[in-house]
Amino acid sequence: MRKETIDEMWAAGSEGDPFALAAMGIICYEGKHVRRDVEHGIAYLEHAAQSNLLWARDNLYFIKRRLNGNPNLKRNVLISRDAIQQMNTYAQQGNLYALAMIGEYFISQNQDEVLQAKGLEYLNIAVLRGSLWAEDILRDLGITSGVTAKEDPLGDSSLGPRMRSFVERSLKERFGSDMSIWEIQQGIKSACDFFGISYPKMVQDLSDMKCGSTMFCNVDRQSFSDDILCYDLEQLKRLNVRTPDAFTLVMTHECAHRVFQDCNFDGPNNGQWDEEMVADYFMGVRSGMQGIDIRDVIRGFQNSSGSMSHPSGALRVKVMWFGKTHVEELLRRGYRPTLQSLFNDYMEFRSSIDDEVRRAFLDVGFSIVHRK
Repeated sequence: MRKETIDEMWAAGSEGDPFALAAMGIICYEGKHVRRDVEHGIAYLEHAAQSNLLWARDNLYFIKRRLNGNPNLKRNVLISRDAIQQMNTYAQQGNLYALAMIGEYFISQNQDEVLQAKGLEYLNIAVLRGSLWAEDILRDLGITSGVTAKEDPLGDSSLGPRMRSFVERSLKERFGSDMSIWEIQQGIKSACDFFGISYPKMVQDLSDMKCGSTMFCNVDRQSFSDDILCYDLEQLKRLNVRTPDAFTLVMTHECAHRVFQDCNFDGPNNGQWDEEMVADYFMGVRSGMQGIDIRDVIRGFQNSSGSMSHPSGALRVKVMWFGKTHVEELLRRGYRPTLQSLFNDYMEFRSSIDDEVRRAFLDVGFSIVHRK
């Protein structure tokens, strides 16, 4: 573990982060990377436990009653289900130390490949958000983080041999696609980079939830700092989104929602259809500007029936295709479009199809009424 990692952890612990305190306690007690200091290790864990951190309480119980001075906590402490659930909750909320701690714990579960893959995902997310500790954990495991590696992190040069097979196998079994965790993260990051906006405050994988969805949500419409981006790979599979190209275009759609979150659109259902169509348009724009294959997205969306909040598939595909072909023509002519100019071009196009949009909305409403 690097000195700057320890310094960063100590600073976070001094500010009262219970997860950093627990990490400090374990490091001091085990004497790994620092001189062993049982007294201070226990004190740090007790401070964390006073903040109701169940993980710290579990470690303290085994230190005081079972271990008899054994310095190896990770191999000997049994963590309760409640502690794991609490840590997982905080990890989902974006605490970097929780992400790294639960990630390391999941990877240690040698009999559960799904948990190991989730652990690797958490550690990579933590690295993406600047966690030095997560970088060091991956380095100790012989893994180069997918965030910083130039090559695919599932390649031989970046994953240790004991990690490679379970990651590839569990991802393919779970997602039904050839996407790696690294490609998922990079798909989100490159969509953010296309618009020149920051990575979301939180990214949540809702694929295992019965009511999961791919969506963007936040509280403050005038800020990117509280943006949350969710994806559901099971839902996306049903829309034929199974490749990195298709996934990053869908993330472009969600990032367009972030960019235009403070805009009030006219149109059907208080502007909800137009919020979706402008996001679809920028999927097409990015496809045309960066040469990203949009065919899978079009095939997946074209037959959707639409709803009160989302346009029918045929209309969405028309908007995507306009964005793609329009920007390709601009580039062919030597123009360098800006976000504002592209938005203006969309609004002009939108005016030209106003009657078609209104008819489509009425058709969707009619179908919903008579479906009941």
